[in-house]
Amino acid sequence: MEIIYLSFAGFIIAIRFFPPNEGSFPHVFKRDFFDFHGGMIIKNKGRKKIDYTIRVCDENNIQIVRLPKANRNLVHFYENDDNRCLTTFYHVGIYQFQIVLRVVANKLLAKNRGFLLHGSTNLIHGKAHIFLARSGGGKSTIMELLNPEYEGIADDTIIAKNEGDSFYAYQTPFIERKSWIKKTPNRYEIGGIYFLHKKPEFSLNKIIKKNYLSERILKSVWFDIDFPRQNVNRTIELVNKMDYFYDLTFAKNRKKLKGLMSETSQTRASDL
Repeated sequence: MEIIYLSFAGFIIAIRFFPPNEGSFPHVFKRDFFDFHGGMIIKNKGRKKIDYTIRVCDENNIQIVRLPKANRNLVHFYENDDNRCLTTFYHVGIYQFQIVLRVVANKLLAKNRGFLLHGSTNLIHGKAHIFLARSGGGKSTIMELLNPEYEGIADDTIIAKNEGDSFYAYQTPFIERKSWIKKTPNRYEIGGIYFLHKKPEFSLNKIIKKNYLSERILKSVWFDIDFPRQNVNRTIELVNKMDYFYDLTFAKNRKKLKGLMSETSQTRASDL
């Protein structure tokens, strides 16, 4: 059995690859796993505490559940062993494995003051600046416009986690749409959260009144049906602890956008 350690958001996940039977599923699954998740793989020689275990096994006879009325066939996907372990299978493939990782991430974050945000993120002067919008609202566009001068670290999802007196951002273990994004287990102080508006002009307005901020952020939270209360509580904590929320109106002008973001980041640094 081969054990690989995956690290994200301060957690360590043990991926246990059990000896496979003959066939191509195990080879393809493991190859894709290392290709997509290599940046978050760590050595665990110090035997640090394992937060969760994912067992990956072969299934001799793939189970298929038929739902005749819905005209659907469901493949056996994963099963919960206990609160800190689940079993999945080589035949599910790396893209379906992302759903398994999302289940694990939501469980761990709900118990450790964190949550998933549907947003893109760039590093500006070492801090994570998170951009929120509806689908098609410009999250990937703004991330690419700011990159590479301000490195893009997420184009779809980012983790926000309350640690001590501050919120920090971590990359998720999920596959990004932009294959060039480099994944690491690093944490970054959140430098600002921006609500995007795509228009021909540019403007950046700091949000002073926080009356409806929680509601606006909750629209971008990736909810898990098992942990709604935890996600709402974390969102309220984020609003109470942070003061750097903005409405950002922008267009596809790289130079103007970078100048605006750099000025904002420097202004915040001078305030500290």
